[in-house]
Amino acid sequence: MTLAVPAVPALIPANTIASYSDLGKHAQCKRAWWLSTYRRLRPLDEPPTGPLPFGSRIHAALEAYYDGTVPSPVLAWSALMAHEYAVDESNGGMHTASLDKESKLGHTMLEGYLEWVDESGEDAKYEVIGVEDQLQQYLSMEVRVDGEDYVVSVLVRGKLDRRLRRKSDGAVLVGDFKTTASVAETAIADQLASPQPRLYLMLERAHAPQDQWSAGFVITMLRKVLRTKTSNPPYYMRLEHTVTPVELEAYTARLRGAVEDLATTQLRLDAGRDPREVAYFNPGWWCKTCPFKLACDLMQTQPAGAEAMLSDLYYEGDVWARYLAAAPGETGDASPNF
Repeated sequence: MTLAVPAVPALIPANTIASYSDLGKHAQCKRAWWLSTYRRLRPLDEPPTGPLPFGSRIHAALEAYYDGTVPSPVLAWSALMAHEYAVDESNGGMHTASLDKESKLGHTMLEGYLEWVDESGEDAKYEVIGVEDQLQQYLSMEVRVDGEDYVVSVLVRGKLDRRLRRKSDGAVLVGDFKTTASVAETAIADQLASPQPRLYLMLERAHAPQDQWSAGFVITMLRKVLRTKTSNPPYYMRLEHTVTPVELEAYTARLRGAVEDLATTQLRLDAGRDPREVAYFNPGWWCKTCPFKLACDLMQTQPAGAEAMLSDLYYEGDVWARYLAAAPGETGDASPNF
């Protein structure tokens, strides 16, 4: 097939990227993706507490522990929280109460995690061979959009919490930490079925030496609970899953479909199509925590007012800062010192 020269440029370099969260956001609500990724908007006043900041700090504390920066994730957690308190104090102390709650919860979770791995011997099964490794791979495909054919190349990125070598047989596994409200059977099933570790495994296998057996993934679940006398264990769970070639092939096909959907939306936006038509909103439970909820609601009745709100309350940020940021402690006053 002869490919026509597109009337608009192919995917612009700054947006020719798709992470797991980016693909998930596009599938969930195209408007949220349009505002956050395509337009790169971030709230001027992002609260330092909540599920995402809390989970990010837990990950950072565990990263500092497993890469050898600190002897305990609890020490890293204390440094991270001290940094958050200092920032909050400089802004008038608006979030002190919520920071207090999360500080106590995170300390309890990480302290208990150390006890759990020591008692269970879970960590003794693996050798840590990588922490927060960044992997990427280009997916190229033909996309037909509004009667025109395009060749697009999309950079798929992943940031692995850990890469592990199983001591019993030398198999390599990608490791992921998850903070969760529950370790019930339904929560475990959701984690085992998640496409995220399969994306990471796909990237791992694409970069692995030929003699390496990249077998699957390990998910470590940490319950968000204070472990009081009234709470019931288990508080931690480690899941290991071997991914067969057939299973990974099925996921890769799904991934290509998701990337094609995202690329199609972007090409239509680049061509000047109405975002209300090609990046439409999809209401659901996720709206409650969406940072664009108020502006999105206003778009239905007062589009000009919504744009004014976006101009006043949001700024254009770096969509991919997570993949480019230096490790904590390497950027002076901007990061905590462990």
